[in-house]
Amino acid sequence: MLQAAKFIKAISADSKPIVLRASDGHAYVTKWVFRTKETRRLINEWIAAPVLRYMGANCADNTIIEVTEQFINQNRVALKAAFGEDFVNLKSGPVFASLINEDLEQTPNQPLLDHVTNLTDFHAALVADVFLCQGDKRQAIFERIGKRQYRAKLIDNANALESTWWQFKTEPNAVYADRNVYLDLTVSSAEELITKLQAMPRSVITTALNQLPQSWIADDQGRLNHVVQTLWHRQRNLRFLMHRWIHGENSSYLPAAFIRDFKLSPKHRA
Repeated sequence: MLQAAKFIKAISADSKPIVLRASDGHAYVTKWVFRTKETRRLINEWIAAPVLRYMGANCADNTIIEVTEQFINQNRVALKAAFGEDFVNLKSGPVFASLINEDLEQTPNQPLLDHVTNLTDFHAALVADVFLCQGDKRQAIFERIGKRQYRAKLIDNANALESTWWQFKTEPNAVYADRNVYLDLTVSSAEELITKLQAMPRSVITTALNQLPQSWIADDQGRLNHVVQTLWHRQRNLRFLMHRWIHGENSSYLPAAFIRDFKLSPKHRA
C-alpha cells in the first residue's frame, strides 16, 4: 500500500480533503476519517467510482494510501489548521485518494460548455447516480486539454448510496448544477445507458468490495451486505427508477421533450 509522504495543502470543502504526495511520487486528493460513520463516505467513494468508469465517464484514478502516526506528528500544525476541532479525532490508517494529473491545468470553475469535449459523460453519470442513489448534486472539475478545450472530470461520490444513511429512502439528487449539459440528452441515448448499466457485471462492485480496508468496514459488514443487495435490486429495476426520477422534482433540469417522450412499458413497472 502507498504511504503518505508529504503534506501539500488543504482544500476548502465540507469533507476537508488534503492534497499530499505519496510514496510513489504522485500527488493525490485524500479524504480522511474524522467523524462518526465517516468511513461510510469513503466506502461510497470506493464503490461509486468503478461504476462511473464502467459507464465511460472520465473519473480520477483512485487508490488507498496509508497515513502513519509519524506523518500526522510531522505535519501536526498543518493538519490541525486544516481539520480544526476535528483534528483530535484523526487516526492513522488508510485514506481514500484520487490521483491528480499534474500535467494538466485543472479548475473547479466551469468553462463555456462549447469548449467541453465530453458533455455526454454527464448523461452517463446521471444514470449511474440514480442507480447509486446519489445524495448530492453531481460534482466535476475541468482539465484544460488544449488552448480552448476542456475535459470534465467527475469527482466526489461521498454522498452516493444515500450518504451515511445507507437506507435508500430518498430520491437521488444526481443532477449537475448547469442544466445545459443535458440539452442533447435523448430518450434513445438514455435507453442505451440504462441498458449498459443493467448489463454491468457484478464483479465491478464485488471487486471494489474485496479491496476495502477492514478498518473502513468495522462493524458495518451487515449493513454493507444490505447495501449491495439493494444495488442488485436497483440494477434490475433501473428503468422504473429512472422513470420515477425523471418525472420527479428534478425534472426541471431535463429537456421538456425528453421528459415527455421517456415512457415506461408495462413490463418495467415495479
